[in-house]
Parts: sequence; C-alpha cells; structure tokens
Amino acid sequence: MNSLTRIGHLYEVIQSSPMQRKILLTASNAQGHQWLEQVARQYGPVLNTEVMTPESWVLERLKLILARNKVRYVSGLESKWIVCKLIQGMTGAAASYLTGMTLTPGLLKAFHHAVMELRGARVRADQLMPEHFENEQKGLFVKALLGQYERELMVNKLADLAALLPYAEQLRRAEDCIVVDEGAVRDHAVRSLLEALTAGGCIPLFAEQGFTSPNSAFPAETAELFHALGPMAEVREVIRRITEKDIPWDQVEIIASDYDKSAAAVYTIASMAQIRCTFSGGLPIGITNAGKAAKLYLEWLKTGYRVDCLLSGLKQGIIRLRDQEREDIPTANVIRELERSGIGWGRERYKLLESMPDAKNMTEDQARVLRMLRRVFERLFHPLTDTALASPEKLINTVIDFVETYAVVKNEGDVQVLNGLKNLAQSLNRAGELTMDCTLALRHVREAVEELRIHTASKPSPGRIHVTSLASGGNTGRPCTFIVGMTETNWSVSTRQDPVLLDEERSRISPYLLQSRELMKLQKEERDSRIGLIRGSCTLSYCSYDIAENQEKLPAYEMLQVFRRKKKQEEADYETMKYEMGEAVRFYGGTADLSMNAAEAWMRSLVTDGSRIKAGQAGVYSYYSSLMDGKKAEQSRLALECSAYDGIVDTDTYPMPLPGDTHPASAFSAGKLELYGRCPLQFFYQEILGVRVQEAAVYDRTKWLDAMQRGSLLHEIFNRYLMSLKEACLDGSESLHHDQFLLNDIMEREIGRFAEEVPATRAASSSCNTCSLSKPAHLHNVPEPLTILRSVPLLRKLLGMGTANGLIITPCAALRIGGRREQPLLHRVHLRLKQQH
Repeated sequence: MNSLTRIGHLYEVIQSSPMQRKILLTASNAQGHQWLEQVARQYGPVLNTEVMTPESWVLERLKLILARNKVRYVSGLESKWIVCKLIQGMTGAAASYLTGMTLTPGLLKAFHHAVMELRGARVRADQLMPEHFENEQKGLFVKALLGQYERELMVNKLADLAALLPYAEQLRRAEDCIVVDEGAVRDHAVRSLLEALTAGGCIPLFAEQGFTSPNSAFPAETAELFHALGPMAEVREVIRRITEKDIPWDQVEIIASDYDKSAAAVYTIASMAQIRCTFSGGLPIGITNAGKAAKLYLEWLKTGYRVDCLLSGLKQGIIRLRDQEREDIPTANVIRELERSGIGWGRERYKLLESMPDAKNMTEDQARVLRMLRRVFERLFHPLTDTALASPEKLINTVIDFVETYAVVKNEGDVQVLNGLKNLAQSLNRAGELTMDCTLALRHVREAVEELRIHTASKPSPGRIHVTSLASGGNTGRPCTFIVGMTETNWSVSTRQDPVLLDEERSRISPYLLQSRELMKLQKEERDSRIGLIRGSCTLSYCSYDIAENQEKLPAYEMLQVFRRKKKQEEADYETMKYEMGEAVRFYGGTADLSMNAAEAWMRSLVTDGSRIKAGQAGVYSYYSSLMDGKKAEQSRLALECSAYDGIVDTDTYPMPLPGDTHPASAFSAGKLELYGRCPLQFFYQEILGVRVQEAAVYDRTKWLDAMQRGSLLHEIFNRYLMSLKEACLDGSESLHHDQFLLNDIMEREIGRFAEEVPATRAASSSCNTCSLSKPAHLHNVPEPLTILRSVPLLRKLLGMGTANGLIITPCAALRIGGRREQPLLHRVHLRLKQQH
C-alpha cells in the first residue's frame, strides 16, 4: 500500500477506526463517493463511512437549533437575488456610486461575489473603512451594501454560511471521525465552522502529487498524444480509439478542458452512434422541447411579439397552440392562418384576429382556427402587464405557464427543464419583490434560463461513458481516461483581479481575503492534484487549428511536460512534440479504420491519405441512381439531343393527357401553358396541388411596403379614383374633370386601410409637406398625392379618349400607355379599355 497517495491515506483512516462513524467532507458528494469507490476497488470494503459537503454537514448539525430559533438558511442563488434587490434600491439615490450605470447581470454578479467573499472572510460592515478602497465612493457603497445585506438577514431571520458560526459555538464537539479534503475548505468562515464543531479534531487528507510532478503515479510513460483539426474531429478520434481497442463504455472517462464545447460535441456524436453517456456538468436546456419553448417565448418578448418566433416553433414541433376548449385543430391549419393574418410584429397587431373571423370570404374552418388563435393570444397577453414585464419573478412565471401549456413535452428532459424553471421562480420569490426596467428584467431572466442545465449526472453510471469538466475530472478512477481540448487557453488559470475587490484593497481589508495570485496557485494545485489520481491508460489531445476562428492553437504547457516524461527528454520543445504526434487528425481520418456515419465512409473512399480527391464518379453513380440520371441528361443536352430529360414523353409507353384534358370543360390559358413549359414542377405544385407562395409578413426596418404591396396600393388608388369619376360621369350629375379633393380622400383611406392590414415598423411621425396628411416617416415608399397628380394629364387623356370614343376604363391586365415619365408611375396600374355596350 502506498500511504502517500490520497486514496491510500483515506483507506488507512477508515481502517484505523472501523466501528466509529466517519464523515468524509469533500467539495461535492460525487467526488467523495468516487473516492470511496476507488478505495473499495483497490483495497476492500468501506464500512460506516458517509460523504457530505462541509455546508451540508454543518446544516445537519445545526438544523435543530436553527428550527428552534426560527431561522431559515439562504442558498447562494437566493442570496444573489437579495443582493440584486439591495443594489437596485441603492442606485436610486442621486449620490450613489452606480448612478447612471446599467445594472447588467454581469455587474450584479460581480458585486454579489464581492459580498460573499467578504462574508466568507468574516468581515462585517462596521469593519470596512472607505480608506481601504482606492475610490472612496466605492468604499462607501460596498460598506453600505454589506450593511444592508446583514440587516436583511437579521430582519427576515435568514442566515447564510457565515452567519452560522454563533449557533455552531453553542454545540458540543462532534463525536464522529471527520475526514476533510483541504480543497473543500473554501474560505475562513467554513474553516471556523469546522473548528467550532470539531474542536480542531478534523483529519486532513494527504494532497496527491500533481500529475506533472516526477514523483506522481500518473501514467505519463504510457500516455498517448494526438492533435486534431477541430473539436468534432477530436471527439470522433476518441470514439474511434475506444472502439478500436474494444474498451467497454463504463471504463472510460472523458475530461473536457472546454466543457461546453466538448460536451456538445460528445453529445452530438454519441447520439448519432447511439452511445450512452453521462455528463457531470449536465447539458443545455436547448436540447429539449421544453427548453426550446422557454427560449422561444423569451425571444418572442424580446423581438416585440414577432409572430415569426411562434411560427418557427410550430413548424419544428416545439409548441402547439391550443386553448381551454382543446379543439382538435391541425397545426398546419394554425400555421397557415397565422401566416395569412399579416400580424407580423407588435402587440397591437394581434387585434386583427378579432375582426378576421367575420370576413365574408372566410370559411367556417378558417374562422374556427382564427377564433381559437384569438383566445390563445388573449390568454398569452393577459399576464403581460407593465408590472409583470418589469419583475423577473412575474416574468419567469409567465415562462413557466407558456411551457406548461404549449410546449410539446416528450421525455424526462422536458420535466427537468420545468423543475429548473420552478426552482428559479422559487428563489426569486424568496428574495422578495424586485422591480427594474423591462428590458433589463428580460435580460436577467434570459441569462438565468440560459444557465439552467439538465441530465446532470455527477456520478458515473454503469454502461456509459462519463464526461467531466476540468474542474471535476479525474475522480472516477476508471482505467481509461481521455483529456481533450488541452490548449493553452483552456488550461491557463486567470490572474485577473476581482473587478470590485482589488488585490491592494484585499490586503488592507483582511488577511483572509485571498489575492489573485494566491487564488490562481490554489486552483492550479487542486486541479493538478486531482488529475494526478488518474491511473491506467491516458490519452491527451488538443485542437491544433481552429477552423471557425481560422487560426492555430498552442498546446498547454502541462501537455508538453507529460511528453517530456514520456520521452525522457527534459529539453523537448513544442516543435518536437508536434513532430512526434504526426499529422493532425481530420474529421474523417484517424488511426482506427472506423466510420461514424455514411458521410465519413464516403470521405474515406473518395479522399486519399494525402487529402487528394479520387475520381470516384463510378462508385457514386452506382449507388445514387438519380445522380446518374442527371449525368445522362447533361450529356444529352451537350449532344443537342431531345430526350425524356427535356420533357419528351413517349405517349405510346406512358399515356399522359395534356394539362386540362382531365377536365375538358375547364379553360387553359396561355399563361398556364407558358408556366407548364417553363417549369413543369412549379405547374404541378401551383395548378395541380394548389400550393401557393406563403403570404407571411416579412420584417424590414427600412421600408413599410414591398414592391408588390406598393403596386397593389397604387392600383387600388387609381382604380377607385377612375371608377368614382366614371360613375359620376355616367350618372350625368357631374361633367368629366379632375377632382383633387376626391383623389386626396381616396389616398388617405387606402393608406389607412393598408396600415391596418400590413404591419409597419415603429418610427417617429413626420408631417407631409405636400398635403395635410400626417403619416409615419418610414412610409417613404408610399406615393405622395403630388406624385399621383403628375399623371393627371395622362388620366385626362384617357378620360377624354373614353368620352370621345364611347369607351369606359376598367381594371384589367397590364397595358403600356403614356410617355417615359408616366410609365414608372403606372407600372402596377392595370387598365383595360372596353367598348360600352
């Protein structure tokens, strides 16, 4: 037995008092359980030993005295919202240190961290002096903030970890054997609590040698190293090596240096290959329908209620709109009516749903869908008051209601998302009423939702690969370990000072406030010691080239140290290590002759080892017959031969009537025949299947109407003006002449009607100098009355021609008339001259 190792020392402590209850205090429960599993595998059974964190053990010891005093413990998340509420109240003062600054989530997080560090160092507000700080105003603000936090705890009978010491001093020493990992004792407050509850009788565990140390038992001599082109290629190579060596999944631990990026890559590849994994840090909620629905709802609020957000969720099957009556309406019908509604964006635009079901050309099915949508949006908008939008607590409750009502729940992950949202709402509720700017409240909620994680499995499971982060990896004791993403960026420990409590200020305030260099040293020692627990085989890798950023990446210095131990070359440099590793692993390459999917199999067959593309047309054409047909069509066109690929149909073999023959009585216009000849597929979609282009409102900040809508507006104005003059002339009540007031009236009414039907962007209003109309400045592409009046001579010419020749003017197909100046104006004016019967 090697008693110098951490696991060996833990076994000795357990065996020294087998009948006594032993408490192992570690940074997390998962870490302690994994250590006990290693002890059991290496040495034998573990008896009468429990695992706790210092926080949970202290709370267990003090729960009776806290209940007797009616004191409630405050978690870290709840204390964050308490500090947020206090800061928001303090910034209202005119002389506040943060006056004029936006209370962003990052700013509030920085001050919360500073308050918690002061509490961890057992610094009270009355001990803080303004001269401790470089800026006196900042010192006064931090002092006031800490004092208000202390009063908040006292008034509401709350207690954080630092406030538990007076209660711990009232208890007698614990009779259990307390074994403590030094990495779990984060600050002076925790250390003081342990000393008070154990009278200094804790047994500290030996610190493991860092994995880069020459005396470490880390398997550097047998370690394998490689570099890859991108994180996906790196993870693919890991899976190939596991498969090639036939290693069971539950014997593998993957330590991700960049957890978010690498865990996403592992999840993607493992899902395709149907490999089961557990993730110590969990996965983002965006992989579930409930998480997507929550983010979609927040995006809907952020973009000003754009209907495109909901349409996207409906088309992807993320949500399903339904009301209390639970009408069985197909989602396709809901999507179609929302696209036709012309809502676009803006809360007021949803009022169109109130009048649309009463339209004369509306079928009963369409009216039923619209009535359902009206009830749905009335329910959605009802809780979205100004008060709710300014309160993160009320806002997160609307998110929960939306997910519960409209999200398509499929699996356990959706339930975990809902539970996470409810826990977030509960922490906000306990912190008290919090009100802020609507945009800022939405930002706080969005960031809080983004931080939620699901499928968190801190302990490995049988039959599954365990994926851990650099902050928690190395504890499983599994015989096969892969450390991925070992770049200098991922492995460098930040030396930046705290933005609120600078190093010089920390030295003046308290000796228990660690400075940035001390924190960096402790973090590095803890990480290297934990990685030093790895035994068996270990593979280290990094991405030597980032394709997204188009730049090379350097390996971590720790990887070079492992290479030096492996090769027994103390003077080896990065160039030597890179040369020894060989060519970088590509997306489809690697040492194992294994393809993850069909695309990779084709890449292997079509690309040589030197990254040259083979002439693989024959193999591709033999597998994909449709591509072969395309090749034949191209060859026939080059040979100027007409074939079936040009629309030639052998009617003897394939009897096929011409379009319209199925209904002999139906008319077949020249336009349809032209469409059939130009694009038979479009003819099939449009005329046979009846599929039309989506009539959806498209958001564009620079204009109100597109070209087609502008042309329609012009057409309506000209049509109504000419028809009004014609009717007046036929009645004989008036002679044929231009009426400017009538034109202005028609113009105003048509613009108002289009403004109701077509959503417009928000902009300041400006007055039109040409007439008395007042319209938004963004309606710059709406024709002005003066522009229309330029065509008066042409209109008079047409009217005169119609009167003299016994003709009338009616809307019809396009007719080019007038000079060059009038043609752009009348581009979309459709007129037809008919002889009066």
